[in-house]
Amino acid sequence: MSKIQKFTTHQRSKIRHFAYYLVNGTLNFDILNNQLTTDYHTFLATNPQVFFRACCAYINHELRFNADWPDVKRLGGMIAQWIEPEKFAELVNIEEWELDVNIDQAGFKGAFQSFAHWISIEHSRNPFVENAYYSDLITDGATNVETCFAIWANVIEFKDGSAINYEYSLTRVQEYLKMYYGQGYEPQLEDWEWELH
Repeated sequence: MSKIQKFTTHQRSKIRHFAYYLVNGTLNFDILNNQLTTDYHTFLATNPQVFFRACCAYINHELRFNADWPDVKRLGGMIAQWIEPEKFAELVNIEEWELDVNIDQAGFKGAFQSFAHWISIEHSRNPFVENAYYSDLITDGATNVETCFAIWANVIEFKDGSAINYEYSLTRVQEYLKMYYGQGYEPQLEDWEWELH
């Protein structure tokens, strides 16, 4: 009988740190904060597809290299190319496999991509809670996004290569967002669910 699997502590740490660095612009600090003509944070808040593509590139790197730490400078360079393609055309030679955004519901990659799509594109027009959209989440800072990814990574479970509680994991993230955006709401989250590894 197959065992239920969860992300390792190290995997959870990489996921939530990636989300934090993505939102605060430190994947490649100099390029994203000093060399872009466009304001990085405003662009990210108003372009959920860039957030989603960056998440897909991250997970594609994870699956191919399983590195101790993601290649954050490369990921930051890719984002700079997407924002200002003419200026940064020669910065990174992006390979086709890095851009795979096709969501396969099964497995680690599909679950991660589905979550990234849910938090960005799906909630760019539909609120998480009343009057709170993707753009609000990004504007309110990297810590909020980091916490959402941490909760998801702590809760999600896999069996035989497929996520078995994906929808439930979203409800736990939603519980945090109800607290953050709802005045006086007491979240029904256990300590381990929103622990930052």
